[in-house]
Amino acid sequence: MLFRSGVQIVSAKDVSLGSSDNGVEGLSVQARGNIYLSSNNDFGLCSGVDLITLFIGLETMAVSFYALAGFLKPSQRSNEASVKYYLLGAFSTGILLYGMSLLYGLTGGEVSFAGLAEKSVGLTGEPAFVMAVLFVIVGFGFKVSAVPFHFWAPDTYEGAPTPITAYLSVNSKAAGFVALLIVMYSALPAASDVWAPAQIGRAHV
Repeated sequence: MLFRSGVQIVSAKDVSLGSSDNGVEGLSVQARGNIYLSSNNDFGLCSGVDLITLFIGLETMAVSFYALAGFLKPSQRSNEASVKYYLLGAFSTGILLYGMSLLYGLTGGEVSFAGLAEKSVGLTGEPAFVMAVLFVIVGFGFKVSAVPFHFWAPDTYEGAPTPITAYLSVNSKAAGFVALLIVMYSALPAASDVWAPAQIGRAHV
């Protein structure tokens, strides 16, 4: 977690300092505020111990990303990048939240990672549990633009300002992967027979 936080701080600071010569008149106060807001949400995401904290941290961070992608308001490409990112981000949020809600119901209302890890031991053979884990994986797949859920990334990165593209390409991936690893290893270690083949298969695509 300390390494992840260090990467976050360095990436946010580099984007803020390196934006003054990017050809778009630097970043406004609002854009810098969004960068630092997403940084704070990252810390909450990394230190979360339940699904609620993780989800809130992930989504409040994503809202800052949507605004940053459309930072160049007069640019049609920047507006298009922001809208596409927002729509597909909302779609992936629905999939992720549906998977989490299934886990909540199947485990008897458990949201803490420790409780999920304990109560999911006897559910690994249930089709609904397998589907819940797969929905969570797919939702995070969109967040980190992993194949085959990466089709939003080219338009978003092309339309956003260059320093914002650099920030998104580092920070959104790192945050998504950290959240995914936390859920898989802390909350769902008993479901490794489900998520490990899915991750290996996606890595080979």
